[in-house]
Amino acid sequence: MAIESFQGKVAVVTGGTSGIGKALAASLIDEGATVVITGRNPETLNSVAAEIGAHGIQTDVTDAQSVQSLADQVIAEHGRVDIVVNNAGVGPLAPFSELTLEDFKWVMDTNFWGVVHGLKSFLPHLESNSGGGHVVNTLSVAALMHAPGTSAYGASKAAALALGEVIAKEYADKNVKVLNLVPALVETRINENATSRPSHGPESSKMEDFLPPLPVKDPRDVAALVITGLREGADYVFTHPQTRGPIEARAQKISEAFDRIPE
Repeated sequence: MAIESFQGKVAVVTGGTSGIGKALAASLIDEGATVVITGRNPETLNSVAAEIGAHGIQTDVTDAQSVQSLADQVIAEHGRVDIVVNNAGVGPLAPFSELTLEDFKWVMDTNFWGVVHGLKSFLPHLESNSGGGHVVNTLSVAALMHAPGTSAYGASKAAALALGEVIAKEYADKNVKVLNLVPALVETRINENATSRPSHGPESSKMEDFLPPLPVKDPRDVAALVITGLREGADYVFTHPQTRGPIEARAQKISEAFDRIPE
């Protein structure tokens, strides 16, 4: 299901004050959509909303009631919602031995439960539209390329990917389309928010020690890819062609495992 025009559509972008979220919100506005962005810091939220011409609503995606209040306010103020971008995320990279149970919960609360909350609160509105609706879930190539240091982050994104793929099947006959955004390195605040994990301290591993040797994409370029994907009704959007080989190699290993099953 493709979007022919964004004119008149209402979009919600969580984590919309920086990085991919901010760039995509700005692009949707440029395309003619009315956009609501969310964030936790009210000053930053209001500043970015004014800068790009969005509506800002303070929201904590880890809190189901906060997200439900977001949905209620969007419907009350705009009457509808057509596109929901579950973009808010955190991204600590560190060895499994260094990450605590609290770290894992902190990551999952935003990267997985944040998506669950967004879907639970907004899917009823999307499926009630005469023209249907669209969901964009911001994931990570770490969901498919399991490198050292990504145990918590990759697991959260893999869970969100599986969730989105299931929703795509369950809601296909309800005219709701899911686009899975699978970026690699993008210029975002991931390094900054990674230091907020519960056990982070002076002796913690450095994020850059676990980043793959890939070019860092401008979030505006990623936003352009998402707009194209929405126009084409795509299921997936990737950002780095360099990640194709490792993902295909993993798929090949899985395929070969089937060849070893006795007939």
